Amino acid sequence: MLPAMAESLTTDDLLFVSFSSKVFALHRGNGSVVWKWKAPKGTGLVTLLPDGDRIFASCQGYTWALDPCNGTALWFQELKGEGMGTAMLATMRGASPVPPVDDEERTSKSAD
Repeated sequence: MLPAMAESLTTDDLLFVSFSSKVFALHRGNGSVVWKWKAPKGTGLVTLLPDGDRIFASCQGYTWALDPCNGTALWFQELKGEGMGTAMLATMRGASPVPPVDDEERTSKSAD
């Protein structure tokens, strides 16, 4: 990481790129590398999911939460025994909330 540059940037200034077990944060304006992270486990493509205050990274069944400002690993989950491959990542953060429907309301709608 380039400390002086990273301190003055926000996540809005970054583009995240991944390949070969690595994640790069690039400056959106000039393409310079702000930070680089290498998955300590797994090989190949790192699937990424930016999600507010963290970026989730998954490689061959191993998943990390990274700090998007500096690439520091916040947590790790290996999902031991669950398999390997390219992960699909999703969160509901930022999705429109669905109001709960009680059983009575559901029954009256199905009768219509």
